[in-house]
Amino acid sequence: MPPRKKYPIILLVFVVASLLLMTYQVRSGRLSHPAFGLLSPVFRAINVVLNGIQETWDDYFALVETEAENRELRLRVEKFDMERNRFREILAENSRLHKLLELKGNSSCSMTAAAVIAGNSADWSHTLTIDKGLKDGIAVNMAVIGAHGLAGRIYAVSQESAKVLLITDFKSSVAVRFQTSREEAIMDGAGESCKLKYVHKDSFIQPGERIITSGLDGIFPEGIPVGIVQKVKQLDYGIFQEVTLMPSERLNSLEEVLVIVSGSTCIDIKRQKT
Repeated sequence: MPPRKKYPIILLVFVVASLLLMTYQVRSGRLSHPAFGLLSPVFRAINVVLNGIQETWDDYFALVETEAENRELRLRVEKFDMERNRFREILAENSRLHKLLELKGNSSCSMTAAAVIAGNSADWSHTLTIDKGLKDGIAVNMAVIGAHGLAGRIYAVSQESAKVLLITDFKSSVAVRFQTSREEAIMDGAGESCKLKYVHKDSFIQPGERIITSGLDGIFPEGIPVGIVQKVKQLDYGIFQEVTLMPSERLNSLEEVLVIVSGSTCIDIKRQKT
């Protein structure tokens, strides 16, 4: 047999002999045997290795158990976050609906509530779709408002839903009035804001002045807040000045609206904010 192949056998015989000797010494109580003394360093080394393996094994299982506990805790935290977000959404929805109901109760117009189910805020189109239609008494050209002011008007309606043309749309036009001076103007959509037409250059207009509907167009009832003057620019030509208006209603975040189904005059919605 080659010498290299003998080494494992010799080592195995040595280990078995050592274990037998150790067993004999323990059983006979002769732990002071010289051979045991010679082999004790080997046994100590084996014991250290075995203890290390045992500790590593224990640490591994402790790690596995800790990871399982951490996973369960993470799942609980995620579930808690979901419940918290759901609770916040419910509170926000209740707040919005409360404002709309308060507005509806303080208005002389007959209104019906609707939820926004789709939107379109492209550069050329600013529209919404609501979940009320012909079956709910909705018709074309009915005014649509939010909790803070005018949103737009119905321009298309089906049995189950209707489309709203927002006041910022380039095709939108509303007859309005300056709340302080009572001067009349026409408001056109201009994308993110609105422009007032036919405001005479001699009229004293300041940023911050409130604009309401005049009711003269026969579509929007009188007295609905529309927006606040944002910028006034005196032109070098013509008899009119350029007035930019920022809508009172947050049109890009509407989730519920009121559709005015009847009434030619509404109580000023501005009073609901104070």
